Amino acid sequence: MNEYIRNILGEYHIGEILEVKPINKGSISDATYILSSKGQWVLRKLKNIEQGISEYIISNALAKYCICPQIVATKLNIGYCKYEETYYNLQAYIQPQPIENNLETFKKLGITLGLLYSKLKNNMGLIEQ
Repeated sequence: MNEYIRNILGEYHIGEILEVKPINKGSISDATYILSSKGQWVLRKLKNIEQGISEYIISNALAKYCICPQIVATKLNIGYCKYEETYYNLQAYIQPQPIENNLETFKKLGITLGLLYSKLKNNMGLIEQ
């Protein structure tokens, strides 16, 4: 395991690290799959501190609806960590599922988008997103 990943993961209470492997890079963030003795996680590189704050607010606002991954708080109880001038967050891993192209899928998508909008529209703590 890379030393920088070991240092970043040391900021979290996720148990013993059992496996670390890169995930395909996104358009903004690099992601790494983490398997630990306490679960499966995704470590993501963020573009800035504002993204870390906003994503943590969104995750907490939507936690009971199970429509986005939980962002894990650090040992200092913040939703991101900083290592060598770069920001990261750790989120619960969600197993990919196939998406069916049918009416039921589009109904679920509409319901989820409506829920996202209704729960986040008045959240003044969001910096961007």
